[in-house]
Amino acid sequence: MPPTPAMRLLSPALAALLLASACQSRATENDADPAIEVTSCDRTQILDEPPERIVSLNTQVTETLIDLGVDDRIVGIGWERYDHPEQYTDAYSALNGLADTHPTLEQILEVEPDLVIGGQSSSFDPQEGRSREDLESHGIATYLFAEGCPDGDLELEEVIADFERLGTVLGIEDTAEEFAADMSTDLEAVEDQLAAADVEPVPTFFYRSGERTASTNNSDGIRQMIPDLAGTRNVFAELDDRVAEVSWEQVGENDPEAIVIFEMGSDDGTIDDKINFLKEQPIAQHTEAVQEERFASVSLRELYQGPRMVGAAQRLAEDLHPEAFA
Repeated sequence: MPPTPAMRLLSPALAALLLASACQSRATENDADPAIEVTSCDRTQILDEPPERIVSLNTQVTETLIDLGVDDRIVGIGWERYDHPEQYTDAYSALNGLADTHPTLEQILEVEPDLVIGGQSSSFDPQEGRSREDLESHGIATYLFAEGCPDGDLELEEVIADFERLGTVLGIEDTAEEFAADMSTDLEAVEDQLAAADVEPVPTFFYRSGERTASTNNSDGIRQMIPDLAGTRNVFAELDDRVAEVSWEQVGENDPEAIVIFEMGSDDGTIDDKINFLKEQPIAQHTEAVQEERFASVSLRELYQGPRMVGAAQRLAEDLHPEAFA
């Protein structure tokens, strides 16, 4: 399928020039709505109108679209295998699941979308034939959440702005601005509550999984931005890789005062299993966090760019700093 008039991939400079020309021409001819310029992760496209057939490649994208009230435009979703929070049950029951994980290019093309939205860089995997270029070559516009951009350094302001940009793409600017403003207010309220109680960030070990060694993460990206808002300081912030293996000796040397355990959504054990392991691990059991049983947990899916971020920040802050919420 050749690129359609509904979507054109352009260089930023050419996009801006053509957008200005298109807007002037449309206003002169019939006073119609101007074309929509879409820029996400340094890719710029021009949409003639808000998309009406959307494929969501990730859970956090789907839940964002539901909260924005455009789930009636969703023609297919990926990652349908996961359980979802109760407030999304009815909406999910009406959606068309394309795959348990990421759908293939063929599965996407079958539902004839005019926009595909991904939440992470892996959503548009060229090795699986599902790159943004692959989709755009079929005349399908793409949007990648800010979390998935290659630079990886993400501040709350950029996340909020990204939701507003998505609203522009979907033609629901007011709704998206309200959604983003509410999220910003709720997250800032957590910070304010901690500041009012003079809480200092607690040195924290983020334990993903592992027994011979421990899998943890550095301070890059949204997976650390949310815990930081909740009053943590990652003891392994300076690791080169976002996800890395560290020895238990390294854990002991850092002597964390708190441990946040990730629920990974896989078969690597429950939160209770991991806590029991830490209590018996010869080095970890002597850390202040384990001695004081200062544990908190969070689902990995709560640390993606989406509506669940707020609840994760609130719960982590209350679990780690109960004195601020007494």
